[in-house]
Amino acid sequence: MLLCKDLYKRYAVSDCISLDDFLNKYRKSERYVLRDNNMWGFDYSAKIKKSHQDDLIKLGITWISPYESNTGGVVAYIL
Repeated sequence: MLLCKDLYKRYAVSDCISLDDFLNKYRKSERYVLRDNNMWGFDYSAKIKKSHQDDLIKLGITWISPYESNTGGVVAYIL
């Protein structure tokens, strides 16, 4: 059985030193920090970050979908 980590390994980036670095480099700003407002909630980016942290704790990996990524493709961060 393939683990989630194995499936996304080919999308892993190696130029990030932390989850914050990964999210700030690869997640579209308009779909992350620029949503911290009264429409989405002033803690929107904190909730997104918490979701990624939960993935890292549970799976050892987190990823950003093509829709959310500024690369237009999947990117993954692996511990």
